[in-house]
Amino acid sequence: MTRPSEASVVPIRLTLDGRSGVTLWATPWLEDGEEWQAFLGTGRAVLLFANAAELAGYLQSGEENDLSDHPQWPALRRLPASQLEPEEGYEFDLDGVYDLAAGDPDPFTVSEMSDLLDIVHRIADCCDDGTLLRLVEETPEFAELLSDEVSFAGGGGEQRWSDVGEALDRCWEGVLDRLGDLLDWRGETPAEAVLAARAVTGDAVTGDAAAGDAGAGDAGAGDAGAGGAGAGDAGAGDAGAGDAGAGDAGAGDAGAGDAGAGDAGAGDGPVGEAARAEEAAAAAATGTAVLGSEPAEHTEPATAALQADEEAEDGEDGEDGEDGEDGDGSVWAEAGILPIELTVPTGRGYTLRTYVDDEPRFLGSDLTVDVFATVDGLVAFCRTEADHDLADLDTWPLIRDAEELPVELPDEERYDLAAPEPGAVDLARDLADYCQLAGVEEALAGRAAETGVPFDVWVAAVAEISTCLRWHD
Repeated sequence: MTRPSEASVVPIRLTLDGRSGVTLWATPWLEDGEEWQAFLGTGRAVLLFANAAELAGYLQSGEENDLSDHPQWPALRRLPASQLEPEEGYEFDLDGVYDLAAGDPDPFTVSEMSDLLDIVHRIADCCDDGTLLRLVEETPEFAELLSDEVSFAGGGGEQRWSDVGEALDRCWEGVLDRLGDLLDWRGETPAEAVLAARAVTGDAVTGDAAAGDAGAGDAGAGDAGAGGAGAGDAGAGDAGAGDAGAGDAGAGDAGAGDAGAGDAGAGDGPVGEAARAEEAAAAAATGTAVLGSEPAEHTEPATAALQADEEAEDGEDGEDGEDGEDGDGSVWAEAGILPIELTVPTGRGYTLRTYVDDEPRFLGSDLTVDVFATVDGLVAFCRTEADHDLADLDTWPLIRDAEELPVELPDEERYDLAAPEPGAVDLARDLADYCQLAGVEEALAGRAAETGVPFDVWVAAVAEISTCLRWHD
């Protein structure tokens, strides 16, 4: 189960009664021995916004809501609209159920139908709506779809699919009426505009076409269980829908939770598409996702030292950088090895970075970076330790033997890995390269720069990188 530092959040789109809106779904995480999960909501209702830009504005306002205690809330508040646009697989058109039922029960159609039932079940569970829960759980045809234990192939499958259609005729309008009472529309986009914009762009809702930057973009998810508008305790649940498997089934086993809270079930997210989310969240470990931006140009130590000497000769800070101040004339710049500050979920610390033949190299050894809680600890290590990957550089003695090693970091050498901002992504790629985390590097490097890194993929990447940091007091 996901740890707090790895807990992820998925933007989703809901379409109901001809209007469409976006919100956030926090996938399950384990904290203090309990499993938690949430939607962006206030008490017994899920908040919906017209587009990702309005959602971003709400998050930046800091207004109290059911995700305010989520481990990633500080980073969520900083995300731009481009990273809050739902993927196509996380768009739930509840008005389109009858069209699905009218089609053949191929695996894609069955999976999409299960997704829609699954998201309704999650919202009902999180908002503690027992009536809606019973409508979903106690309708046998719906429960079978959620359980992923029934085949719709062959003659028997066609009959079961026909039974699903009849169940929809009996129950679906009641389901939607009840669900509508659990949604708090802070803004909306006409469903027709969403469909029209998607037709124009091929697969994504873009800026002006959907009445205000509503979009289908790039956000994945980690593991999924039964959700809640507010954070809720996880339990095995009592729903009759059964356990959900990754792939083509929705998550069942969700019991009614407290107001604004939901019991997390054993499943793996909205049916079918959640498997993709899980793969995205695991991209850092497997390299199956292709995300990120092009690397910045780097300078090897000898080049950096030459540049520092030339600038010193131009009269910046005296000769040969002996003024002892951090900057172009400092011993760090002369050596071509610079201190940096990095902040990850496990803490804030200091280390050193340089480039050798355009390859990043950090203060560390055995594919592990040494990180120090204080600059004094970093300086003491530099003076006394020789068993690390910078010790064999020709310029290392300049640092090791320096009478003074002031560490005065400019803003551009301070990196907060809470969100996938450009500088943070560059550092993460350098760390992944040095630690030989090929999956992380591939995941962060492959996506076009203008697209950005989905938040859940970023969280997974930083969590993987954090395992390669060796902390010192």
